[in-house]
Amino acid sequence: RAEGLSSDGLPLSVEAPVSGNRIFSVLQGATDEGASIVAGAIGEAEVRAVREENIRLYRHNAMITSRWYGSPAIDECGRIIAVNIPEPGTFSLFTVPRKVEPKDVVFALGADYMASRLESLDVEVVQETGRCISADMRAQQRAQEAEQAQERVRQAEEEARRAGEEVQQALQQAQESQSQSENAQEEARRSKEAAERAQGEAEQARQDALRAGESARRAELEAEQADAQLAEAMERMSEGRRTSEKQRRLMVWGGSAGGLLLLVILLSWLISEKRKRRKISLAQAMAAGAEREAAAALERVDKMLTPAPFDCVLVGEDKTGSPLALSLRREILGDPAGAVIGRNPAGSVYIVADPSVSREHARIYVEDGIPYVEDMNSTNGTSLNGHSLSPGVRSQIGDGDQLTLGSVSFRVKIQ
Repeated sequence: RAEGLSSDGLPLSVEAPVSGNRIFSVLQGATDEGASIVAGAIGEAEVRAVREENIRLYRHNAMITSRWYGSPAIDECGRIIAVNIPEPGTFSLFTVPRKVEPKDVVFALGADYMASRLESLDVEVVQETGRCISADMRAQQRAQEAEQAQERVRQAEEEARRAGEEVQQALQQAQESQSQSENAQEEARRSKEAAERAQGEAEQARQDALRAGESARRAELEAEQADAQLAEAMERMSEGRRTSEKQRRLMVWGGSAGGLLLLVILLSWLISEKRKRRKISLAQAMAAGAEREAAAALERVDKMLTPAPFDCVLVGEDKTGSPLALSLRREILGDPAGAVIGRNPAGSVYIVADPSVSREHARIYVEDGIPYVEDMNSTNGTSLNGHSLSPGVRSQIGDGDQLTLGSVSFRVKIQ
């Protein structure tokens, strides 16, 4: 910070500049028209001995004029990372010569050295740590995110294909179970018809036995009448009675055998019918289970491949007033994992480079067409319309709601 500036100045970063990253020299104008910015790239670092002290210097090609050595050099995040100096010689941190002819390569003194010198003079220095993500790195991250999204789509398609195969298998099993059920029903029908025929035959045998018994009784009556009329045929009548008695016993035995046969046939039919009913119940249970598995597989496929019906845009600013905007696409919102917002590029899809925001702060997702927000156990918490959210508990959000992550506030827009 310098006296007379209209703003609060720029943050001072002690992160070592990385060779190949972009760097910008901020030059004071000839009049009060403001500053100009010259872009370049950071070269290799080298150590020079200045006044018996080894100092790390950085080369870059962000050209400056001969009058403005001592001007700050900033990174892509707007943080001061070095001070431009002429080719190193004998100089003081606070006395940098300006009237030196500029060259193609400019030297820069790292901000970490400035911070240590200021602290040695009991000057309070507020340092900003953390890595600056360049535009190239952000582009690479977006490319990686796109590749990851394509991989997730490919995996979802593969899972959908496997789920489709499972559905086909389940339908085939259901058809086989249905066929088995129909076969069991047909077998039960044939068994029932056979039992009915056996029952009819047994009834016919009983009727025949009754008729035979009636004939035997008539024959015995005729024999008695003949005995009364013809005494001389006594011996022949006695023989006839014995024959009639044998016939009667045969008829009685035939009736008992017919009843026993009927009982055996009925027991066989009952046992067969019970077995067939058990087979039918088992086949019906297998068919019902296959239908449930097919419905669950279709439901999983629908959930995996259905994007959200809208996009979500978060517009806001950080504690310094700098504008921020995050565009949450409907494909990511429809994913069960949702859109994760945080400070860590490795774990968060959408990055908010603010120290009050946790590495994985919150996630927004859509379920059954309704958007929800959920705090992911962040350090500084998440609030919706001024109300703090409990970690892991989802809350419904809508267009125009105020969402705050740490000290960064956003306005929710549903599109």
